[in-house]
Amino acid sequence: MPNEGTGNPYSGEGYESAFAYAVAERMGFTEDQVVWVPVPFNNSIAPGPKNFDFDVNQTSVTPEREEGTTFSDGYYDVSQALVVNKGTPIANAASIADLKPYVFGVQIGTTSLDLVNEVILPDQQPRVFDRSVDVIQALNNGQIDGYVVDAPVAYVNVLIGQAENGVVVGQFPEQGEHYGAVFELDNPLVECVNLAIAELKSDGTLQALEDEWLADLTYPVLQ
Repeated sequence: MPNEGTGNPYSGEGYESAFAYAVAERMGFTEDQVVWVPVPFNNSIAPGPKNFDFDVNQTSVTPEREEGTTFSDGYYDVSQALVVNKGTPIANAASIADLKPYVFGVQIGTTSLDLVNEVILPDQQPRVFDRSVDVIQALNNGQIDGYVVDAPVAYVNVLIGQAENGVVVGQFPEQGEHYGAVFELDNPLVECVNLAIAELKSDGTLQALEDEWLADLTYPVLQ
């Protein structure tokens, strides 16, 4: 299930919801045959049986995750971004070096946590939370100075007011990260989904969906 915060996934609104319906259509399914199942992020990437055919949940492909699950080909190249409260000192940061004195919040098991520990290298240990909503609440409560999250998620968090006084300071240089649909390990259905993704790329549908739903992701890059 998309974790975009854009509302009911059945609406087809938001990049991942629209992408999932487009994949289903290419595979011969009608919209009323698509069923959405809420799945916690850590459950979706955990090894073992799944209660879904495939999961579309802004999940970046990593070698560690591929040990216990199977991923589709990439359907979106993603960068990480930084959300902070307006008017705070960190909001004036213009480089990665400017971020070192601050306390960051991140969700456990995410590539955002890897970026904080390996790219920002802050002077203080980041605060790690089980759920993304807890990270956002920590910022709202002033318990952290900012949080790192995928750029599309940062955009939505600020747009719909989840980050109540939030602003996106900037995004980080691309780390070669991309989203893939998640399957139970060695699920043969991935081959069908990959064919659908290839068609969506070749005929321009995937780019059109990006242009429609993600056109405003034009943040300055923090070097």
